[in-house]
Amino acid sequence: MKSRLLWGLVCGAAVATLHIVSLPAISTAAEMVVVPLNVDVYDHPGGEGKPRKKNLRANSSVTLLVKRKDHWCQVEGDAVPGGKGWVWCGIGGDQKNYALMPARTGTIPISQIPGATGEVLPAGSSGGGGPGTP
Repeated sequence: MKSRLLWGLVCGAAVATLHIVSLPAISTAAEMVVVPLNVDVYDHPGGEGKPRKKNLRANSSVTLLVKRKDHWCQVEGDAVPGGKGWVWCGIGGDQKNYALMPARTGTIPISQIPGATGEVLPAGSSGGGGPGTP
């Protein structure tokens, strides 16, 4: 009788512990993303251990493998030191936004489109061939 009571208490404590300790939800999404800022790369989520000697450079396109609720993302690609690793993908302690952005294929940065940033194009330049073009 005492052993059953003890076993019941042990099992009950284990179940209660499982409900108290919850792991962050993990979503998997294999999609191409762009890294907005230089960011350290780690072997494990949570910033455990030392970052790799090289960081993941801003504007790199990588594949997002896992995005956790605690803002740690697993990425892979040629731009990732070691090929695969974990990066911070939220608002940093420096208040900068390290969130990974979906990669857009077939787009041109607005800074590379003539006239799109308000600069005045010289006469005779190819500005699109609209009205007023000789």
